[in-house]
Formats: sequence, C-alpha cells, structure tokens
Amino acid sequence: LGTDNYLMGKKIGEYIKKAKPNGGTICTIEGNPAADNILRRAQGMRDALTGKEGLAALAGEGGWTEAPGCPVFTNDDGAKGVQ
Repeated sequence: LGTDNYLMGKKIGEYIKKAKPNGGTICTIEGNPAADNILRRAQGMRDALTGKEGLAALAGEGGWTEAPGCPVFTNDDGAKGVQ
C-alpha cells in the first residue's frame, strides 16, 4: 500500500485554509519537479485551497496566490531546501 498523494495534498490544503481562512500568499518547497507524488500533493493542496480543480498555479483564486519563484524545487537536496 502506498500513500494517496492527492488526498495528502488536499488535507494539507485544508489545514492551511483552516489556519488562514481569508487566503494569503504561499510558497511550497518541493523535491523533484518530475516526481508524480510531489505533483499530486501540490495539486491536491491547490484544489483544497481554491475549491477549483486542476490549477497549475495560484493567482488569486479563493484569495490564494503563490509567491514569485514558487514552488521552490530542491531536487531532493536537503541543504538546498534549508537555504
């Protein structure tokens, strides 16, 4: 059995939305930009935050925006993620 990555992302989005119900600016730090699990988690988070499905980036939908240069991809390099 594996993780349902989309559902995991939705749960993360719901948690963020509960903490900031009026929206805000967000930047995620993600691993490999080609990894399906990472992309599904990010999509689930965007979908939960906005109530819309399939957005490639957040540009004000539901009050949520992704900061310029985000997401930050670390290519699974922990030091880059800390930086």
